[in-house]
Amino acid sequence: AAELLQDHHDTMTAAERQKFLENISGDGARLKMLLDRLLELARAENAERGEDRTALEPIAARVLADLPKTVQTELDIADGLTARITEDALVIVLSNLVDNAVQHKARHVSITGEHVGDQITLRIVDDGDGISPSNRAKIFEHFFTTRRNAGGTGLGLGIVRALLAAHGGGIELGPDNTPGGASFEITLAA
Repeated sequence: AAELLQDHHDTMTAAERQKFLENISGDGARLKMLLDRLLELARAENAERGEDRTALEPIAARVLADLPKTVQTELDIADGLTARITEDALVIVLSNLVDNAVQHKARHVSITGEHVGDQITLRIVDDGDGISPSNRAKIFEHFFTTRRNAGGTGLGLGIVRALLAAHGGGIELGPDNTPGGASFEITLAA
């Protein structure tokens, strides 16, 4: 677009020049977003595991409070329940998951947590569009997205998985997935 604009600037109408400039600007913004997400992924994949312990309930409450008021939320995590993960990492993990839910038309999002053996299990469940059977195996692959036209990069769940792995945890697509919603199960060291 930039080359065409340079080569044919004088023969283009003002509207044509404006369209090329908008294309260049839009593509530049998409590239910047992709680079930012790639940097987040690189940081997540190279994060060092620390001994930080974070209280789960206040972080989950804050993430849910940031959702649009049209989304009903439910939180069931015992006060004082902590896990070995940094506060920043937990915010990124939970924000990615609940933001995905809202982007896929969820009207209700819940986060529950419990201590199971030597692990903490968090479940994030929504009533959005759900995950199609054909996409279930691909959702954690880098660059896989169903929202490319809306600016999706396909890196969010990869970043989530890498951050959790760096803190000794993991994430799986939950067993409760139906076409009417999605469920994720996170495990963290207690």
